[in-house]
Amino acid sequence: MTTGLPIIPQYALNLERLKPGDIILSRESATFKEILMDVHQLTDVAVSSTVRAFSRGYSHAMLYLDKAIFHAVIPQVYSYNPQRLAIRRESDICVLRCSQLTDAKLKTIDFFARTKIGAEYSIPEAVKVIWRRKSKRGTYSQRQFCSRFVAQAYHAAGLELVSNPDFCAPGDFKKCGLLKKVPDVLRIATEADKEVWRTRDSVSSCGQKLNGWLHFVRTCAKEGGGDLQTIDDVLEFLRVHPWLDDRFANNLIESGYLDEWKQHDTGAAYRYHPVLRQELILSGKDTLLNMCRMEIQFVELHSQNFVGLVAMNQGFDLKTIALFADLQKKLVEDGHNALQSVITLIGGAYPMIGTDDLIKFLLCSEALINDDSQHLDRIKHLKEICNLGTSVLNRIADEEKMRRYPC
Repeated sequence: MTTGLPIIPQYALNLERLKPGDIILSRESATFKEILMDVHQLTDVAVSSTVRAFSRGYSHAMLYLDKAIFHAVIPQVYSYNPQRLAIRRESDICVLRCSQLTDAKLKTIDFFARTKIGAEYSIPEAVKVIWRRKSKRGTYSQRQFCSRFVAQAYHAAGLELVSNPDFCAPGDFKKCGLLKKVPDVLRIATEADKEVWRTRDSVSSCGQKLNGWLHFVRTCAKEGGGDLQTIDDVLEFLRVHPWLDDRFANNLIESGYLDEWKQHDTGAAYRYHPVLRQELILSGKDTLLNMCRMEIQFVELHSQNFVGLVAMNQGFDLKTIALFADLQKKLVEDGHNALQSVITLIGGAYPMIGTDDLIKFLLCSEALINDDSQHLDRIKHLKEICNLGTSVLNRIADEEKMRRYPC
């Protein structure tokens, strides 16, 4: 007998069981709290119901990367805090892991996912999956839907999970021999989880502001015949149509998107709050090691973005590109400061990891964002950052392996 009453979410993701690159499949009843605007919900349910009818019950596919979930959901590609995924039943979630995922392939997948942020969701192309999923690759737009986004990310890394990465369904991933189900990915939701579900989602707010800006520039771009799906598309378009730069830049500032960078709640709020950072540093060696890893990856990612944007703007001096470059510079600075706060403790707690390479890493990141640095100097510093970061991350992995499997 059913009561007709809504089922209250009882589960949260067990993030300790997840690894970057994992694919999360969900049913319609597993939802991100506070992320869907009411105007989109009816359409979302309609699309999900259609997909679920031929997709083994799963209606949505997502990528887990660096403490964040990336996915295509109406109206665009977003990233979200995985702590906000509220799960009603254990059967609502399935996590799949690729057996052939290397660090190099993961970097490609991560790059693909981040460059697609803001790309529009295509309802018509999601529906076409019904008759095109078993066909050969053909023409398609640059717009996204959930399973296309995941399959294309892996395709970019040379991993074919489905027969047609442009038109596939969430359930198709379950049939892939390269993917294995990860057990024990859920835990009973605590009061702290439920409190997170009730609080403001700053990542969603950031995505909505980006969506508002992209809607504005897409409208303006019609004058030049452009189909702008991502930030990269916009910046390339501006280099050909520089007379739109002031309009794009002014609207970007007014949107508030550039002011959201300190509000992200993707599991690294300590990066922007020194008191919280100090509390975490003192909470245990595992937290210290995890912070070190996250900040190295964070600095490396945004250093690459910064160098790329500065190079893109050479000879153009476009205000919009400069604004995005400045945002990346601020993020590098914050990752630098967070890493600097744990160096001494890392050296004391983990002699095998040491501090020499970490200090060099910090010096290189500092030099890279120096206003007086020339392009070739920045390229040199970026290479050093990547090499030093890889060296330290390998030693962290060795340390973790020794702790898991002591002699």
